[in-house]
Amino acid sequence: MKCSVKLYEPLYALKAIDEDIWIVDGEIVEMNFKITQVPFSTRMTVVRLENNDLWIHSPIHLTPQLRSEIDALGHVKHIVAPNKLHYVYMEEWSQAYPDAKLWATKGLEKIFDNSSSIQSYTILDKSIDISWLDEIDYLPFEGSAVIEESVFFHKKSKTLILTDLIENIEVGEECSCLHRFLFKIGDNAYPNGHTPRDLRMTFFFNKETAQKCYQQIKAWNPVNVLFAHGKCFIGNAEEKLPQAFFWLEKK
Repeated sequence: MKCSVKLYEPLYALKAIDEDIWIVDGEIVEMNFKITQVPFSTRMTVVRLENNDLWIHSPIHLTPQLRSEIDALGHVKHIVAPNKLHYVYMEEWSQAYPDAKLWATKGLEKIFDNSSSIQSYTILDKSIDISWLDEIDYLPFEGSAVIEESVFFHKKSKTLILTDLIENIEVGEECSCLHRFLFKIGDNAYPNGHTPRDLRMTFFFNKETAQKCYQQIKAWNPVNVLFAHGKCFIGNAEEKLPQAFFWLEKK
């Protein structure tokens, strides 16, 4: 079945968002939704810290060209898996950069413990010493019965870094009617990017916790919002964030 969502070319190339922060767009991945495979665009984020170390969020496939661009920026010292769905390329990056510290979100312990190449990692927790917290704030977005996502805020550029808590999928002309329908009922299609409906449902019994997390995110006053799937919010976070998290806005 022909299907397409928008790709953000050039792929596997650094694209500056602001000073010392970049995104890298990758190819489409297909998620199994039982009745069909659903396509999603992919994206990672790169932050250069003041000491020239690089912080990599939700890494995608490390092509030779991308590695060359990354190495020209600085030294990869931190690689972050922000939730239990975004970890596939952690092994590839850890092999390429064996001196980098791997950071994992709660829920990935079993997967990483069974990995043949990941020898050590640190579970993100506010109670531990995190060397980059002066430059990148961190919050575990809690309340879901299924998945926890680590969210981040790059202070210098006032950029909120999410993964799946917002999706804003742009469909292509060849996207099938079935997939268009799934994106519609998923409530995660451009231009009205939201927290996907299925993810929102997992907070049903603990919405108050999610609201507290959301209020902390708003208090950061982001200008940009980055996420893994679809068109990001660049320069318009004040308008778009309440739209995306309408389900947590207090009335």
